[in-house]
Amino acid sequence: MGYFANSDEGDAYEAEWCSKCVHYGADGTRCAVLGAHVLFAYGAKGEAEQILNELIPRQGIRNLKCRMFVTVEDLTRKRAEAKRKARAAGNLPGVE
Repeated sequence: MGYFANSDEGDAYEAEWCSKCVHYGADGTRCAVLGAHVLFAYGAKGEAEQILNELIPRQGIRNLKCRMFVTVEDLTRKRAEAKRKARAAGNLPGVE
């Protein structure tokens, strides 16, 4: 699970990943993944710990990219790809 030794480390992770993610609120609110890590990281046991480990995995002492991370650019590209595929398959209304 994501472990942040201090607020500076947490702030650095937030700046590197969270602030670039669509799940991070435009008003600066934290997403549910970061909120769960902040609230439960030190007391999580069993299934809760497994869930946190899945969401923000670690490699050694380094927190890796959150599994829920997606940028606006990624989302836009994926939507455009899905629309192209649907149009090619004739699955969009009004498309001959």
